[in-house]
Formats: sequence, C-alpha cells, structure tokens
Amino acid sequence: MSQLTPSDYAQIAAYWANQNFVQPGVTANFATDQLANAASTIDAAFDTTLNAAIATLGTSTLTLAAALNQIIPAPFSGATAQQKSLLVSYVLMRRAGII
Repeated sequence: MSQLTPSDYAQIAAYWANQNFVQPGVTANFATDQLANAASTIDAAFDTTLNAAIATLGTSTLTLAAALNQIIPAPFSGATAQQKSLLVSYVLMRRAGII
C-alpha cells in the first residue's frame, strides 16, 4: 500500500466527520483540515520502518497504539481513544481501497 494523497486525506476527513458529527447530529469539535492533518501523520507513520520508529520514539515499552497516539498532532491529539481509533481505521481502509 502506498502513501495517500491530499485528496485522500480530505476524503478521509469528510468520511470521519460524517460518521462522528453529521449522522449522530453532534456539534463538530474538529475542523476537516485538522482531521486531514492527523490522517496525513497517521498515514506517514505506516511507512516508517520499525528501526526508524525506534530511533524516533526510543526503545521504551510503547505499544503501537501508544506510539501512534504520541505522533497525532493537536488538536486531534485531544480526541477520545475511540475517535483516534476510527481515524486510524479509516486511513487503513482508504489505503486498501475500501472507502
């Protein structure tokens, strides 16, 4: 799977916003550009080799989930664990051509 494009990030952001704000009728607390920026960071992380990730994050006992959580940019870094998990899932689904 190759890295996504800015258009893909915008589509992921729109899909995420629809699932989390529009359909449930909830007031949005993240802008689509903030969502796209977080999606871009997550997408790039999936192309990072394990050696590069260890060099960047250190050799601590971080899990993959904790490491991804550490690199998500603000303000989306303040999202709930469920919201972050959905965004990570949508990035992977987009890479696989599912959404």
